[in-house]
Amino acid sequence: MTRLPSPELRQTWRRNWLASIRELAASDWQRSFWGKSDNPHHSFDEYLAVYFDDVVFESGYEGRVAEGLLSSREAVAVAEFHDAIDRYPSPPNPVDHEKVLADPAWGKVVEAAERARISLLALIDDPDERRELLRDEPEFP
Repeated sequence: MTRLPSPELRQTWRRNWLASIRELAASDWQRSFWGKSDNPHHSFDEYLAVYFDDVVFESGYEGRVAEGLLSSREAVAVAEFHDAIDRYPSPPNPVDHEKVLADPAWGKVVEAAERARISLLALIDDPDERRELLRDEPEFP
């Protein structure tokens, strides 16, 4: 029997998940902050670390669905994006933000994140979660 997460854990995980997708879809934030902000959160490495280490984990979306953190429809909505970011080759110098931002392959990842964000907006009714996906200012200025 699968043990469902507490409502608080589910809410926190979902907020972090949606924030991560929004940040990865926000090329304007990336251009404004990566390599220019004193905040360590504003970097290519940190965006990827949050997404893979803090949100998705090794078991991927199947594990998150099994845990009751998201629906299978939501997992399908982000599948193209997840595949694109998972296949994105790590740059030789991940702190060369200008090179990453100029990379057409990274542009495709950002576009896939934006499509995932829009797909999730069509599935999610919770007003707080929708606000997270629609946020127009970075959470960590």
